[in-house]
Amino acid sequence: MTALGKGLVMTDKYEYQVCQVYEDRVLWVNGRWAGDTSLEECVAVLGPGWNSCPRVCTYLNDAGQEGWELVAVVSDASETDFEYGRSVQKVYLKRRRP
Repeated sequence: MTALGKGLVMTDKYEYQVCQVYEDRVLWVNGRWAGDTSLEECVAVLGPGWNSCPRVCTYLNDAGQEGWELVAVVSDASETDFEYGRSVQKVYLKRRRP
């Protein structure tokens, strides 16, 4: 919060990103496919198409350059691939709105 004087207070405003991560790849950001290749093309040609999606470290570094800050990482047990022991992680980022 920022004090404006004479009892007025302005609260900081933020925007958020929710990223779904699987196999070290950011697949979705706020419900949008994160791959360089269209989702339809990935399914038709590459199977899952994960290779067209950015690696987590690369995505976080790029987002950090744009002012995004990592807030939390949570494993989503409802989307666990029990056959291979892998789970989907949700990565939460925020940045102050201008």
